[in-house]
Amino acid sequence: MSALPLPFRLAARVERGRLLRWRARAHRLLGFLLGLIVRVEVSGLENIPPRGPVIFAANHVNSLDLPLFLSISPRPDFTGIMGDEVRGKPGRLRLIPFFCDIIFAPRGARESVLEDAVRALARGDLIGLLPEGTCSGTGVMGKAYSGVALLSARSGVPVVVGAWYGQEQIAANLRRLRRTTVRIRIVPAMPLEGASAEQAQEETDRLMRAVASMLPPSYRGIYG
Repeated sequence: MSALPLPFRLAARVERGRLLRWRARAHRLLGFLLGLIVRVEVSGLENIPPRGPVIFAANHVNSLDLPLFLSISPRPDFTGIMGDEVRGKPGRLRLIPFFCDIIFAPRGARESVLEDAVRALARGDLIGLLPEGTCSGTGVMGKAYSGVALLSARSGVPVVVGAWYGQEQIAANLRRLRRTTVRIRIVPAMPLEGASAEQAQEETDRLMRAVASMLPPSYRGIYG
């Protein structure tokens, strides 16, 4: 894998405790700013443990999924997993290190990504990933990749399951000067197995059906 972009290398030089204190403040600021355009209704936030390794997985609606989660998360020690194409978006790259760590996931590099994620969990981080990989834009769920099950099985860390919807309406509502209601539901963690590729995919699909069950029928897509 190629070296991390410069903003992430600079953040890595900051003492960890100091960096997390800064990020906690940045998350609160993010929540305030997002509150100007969205009204977030959250249930089940207590299902995210206040400390220790956690995997969080949810449906992928659009590029605001990450900021929305950071704005409501009780944890500043968040590490996200993102596609390597994000490296081609320098504006976003300059901002992300103020809020979280990122593991970039190039195509064909699953093993190294899993190794990095397991190390972050061993450090006690909250790992967040969106198994569909690509955002739908409309909120309708698509096929999920099995990496979440492989990570859970390899690390022994169960997956806290989340579902959200409404953020796909933000752009249209902004044009009408309206705030958008985003609904987020989080349920207790479920362990996933991944002894084989087939089992990992079956377990991932089981997870995504749990996500779909918390969404209105029109959002469930292939998991409806």
